[in-house]
Amino acid sequence: MLLSPIFFEDSVPELFEVMPMVNSEKKMAYASVMKNVLQRSVSCGLRPKGEVELYERCINTDLVAVYVTQCFDEALNLAYQSALKTGADISDLTGTIFMEILIRRVQEAIKKDVEKLAFYGDKTSADANINLTDGMWVYIFDLVAKSLIPYVDTNSGAPLTAGDGIDILEAMYENQTNELKAVAPAEKIYLVSTDLYFQYVKDLEEGSINSEAYTSNIENGGRGSRYRNIEVRPMWDWQQYALDFQGTADAHQAILTTRDNMVIATDVQSPQNQLQVWYDMDSELNKIRTRFRFGFNYKLEEFLVAAF
Repeated sequence: MLLSPIFFEDSVPELFEVMPMVNSEKKMAYASVMKNVLQRSVSCGLRPKGEVELYERCINTDLVAVYVTQCFDEALNLAYQSALKTGADISDLTGTIFMEILIRRVQEAIKKDVEKLAFYGDKTSADANINLTDGMWVYIFDLVAKSLIPYVDTNSGAPLTAGDGIDILEAMYENQTNELKAVAPAEKIYLVSTDLYFQYVKDLEEGSINSEAYTSNIENGGRGSRYRNIEVRPMWDWQQYALDFQGTADAHQAILTTRDNMVIATDVQSPQNQLQVWYDMDSELNKIRTRFRFGFNYKLEEFLVAAF
């Protein structure tokens, strides 16, 4: 079973461009925005005006794997007897509703890990859960250290106070590069940690006017989901990931970027991209194993504003 659906379900294609045919390494070339190319036509012949500049980055994929087992005795204690096979095959869950549930849970776990690695992966980490690839925050910390992208200090480590939610988003908005300012709001997105999102909504609530429509928007989360017509999306796991992998409590992290500036790569044509399910009679374990290629990178730093 090819694993391509894992990358194209739920939030993954909403946050990342997916490159489905990357075997080991692929170069990503992007043409810069051009201007002042028009000139007066005064005579025969061509006189070049303007130059196409290409930005080139590489995205690499590494082979990753999943291997999980499930003991039949546990399934027997929890399962409805009528849904199991009979006779000598009773321990074999393949082809039953329970194996479908196990496969679905494995796929959900893979999708969650893919998003975690895309943001918090770090090849230098000793933690085997994140050292499979470098994620967006590794790139951001390096870009900020080199003063290559705009940066907003959110005073991470200390709790947010009234007004901080709006102030941080406003500072990010005002510090956009000229290239990012030129992008339509609908094509941009704020990705923010949970506490920053909650503080932003709280700031809106405390500053609300006595309007039924306004109050309804707040109750339904509508008003808290946009800032100056740019979507503000809460990243529910960032708070815990920052604590687990960066050692930062109260990490108020946010990214303002375009919707297609971050890239996940895999190779759907690779014969290694398979999910295998089988029952091992010797160990009486139902086993699920998969391997696939995975990598992450971004396109242009001109389309990035970071806050942390």
